[in-house]
Amino acid sequence: MASLLYPTIDSYWIASCSLSAFDTVPMIPRSIVPLLSQWIATHLIAGRRTIYREVLSTESSRMAVEVFMALGFLTEIPAKDKLAPDTQISLHELGISTSETLIALANNDDGHDENNQQSPPTPVSVGGSQDPETMMKILMAQIQMNRANSNMADLCQQIDAYRLGSISQRESFQNKLVFQKCLKQIKGILPQAKSRQRRGGAGGIPEMEERMVQLVYALRTSSSCSSMDKGRSFRRISEAYSLRR
Repeated sequence: MASLLYPTIDSYWIASCSLSAFDTVPMIPRSIVPLLSQWIATHLIAGRRTIYREVLSTESSRMAVEVFMALGFLTEIPAKDKLAPDTQISLHELGISTSETLIALANNDDGHDENNQQSPPTPVSVGGSQDPETMMKILMAQIQMNRANSNMADLCQQIDAYRLGSISQRESFQNKLVFQKCLKQIKGILPQAKSRQRRGGAGGIPEMEERMVQLVYALRTSSSCSSMDKGRSFRRISEAYSLRR
């Protein structure tokens, strides 16, 4: 079990790094999270932040999201109930089903003000050498504690602490930088030009939803699995929203 523990913890850590995207996009199509996590994982492997190739598996990121949801940290929202019609059409052209569900931080959906969030919870003490099963239980308890303020940066840092064991103040600061660097990478792939409303649409796409479309577009076009049909859809979206840089 020990051989599975550390790749699993790393997959949770990378999923939390990837969900730094919530700082830019309040909701993310659930089906795009594995691609986002895989993209972030390649950067972290290249930067020697993890040695486990298992984190590149889309299944590991799906499992991480399921765990975060089961513990009440993330919530799921039907896209049809939340998104404008133009947004749904745009996502459909990018390969996202109209029956898609969105994920969001649990407290964000309740309209809580960030300024009213509780202080970050104190990490659960690992207390020396533990067997893999106990360590995983402790990590799950940490995630559950953190749902009170739904702070993804804190969660990412605390999972990182479990990866590394007892860490110094300097290492703790470096861990915070990893989260910010992941967020910077995500912002970096989003188109810089201000996009326009969809041509011919009645009301266009709300700004927050537009960012989500841009993120999906950027991830799809940066992946190597684009077919000719997808390319035509991407061009239509690109022309409608000026998404190309």
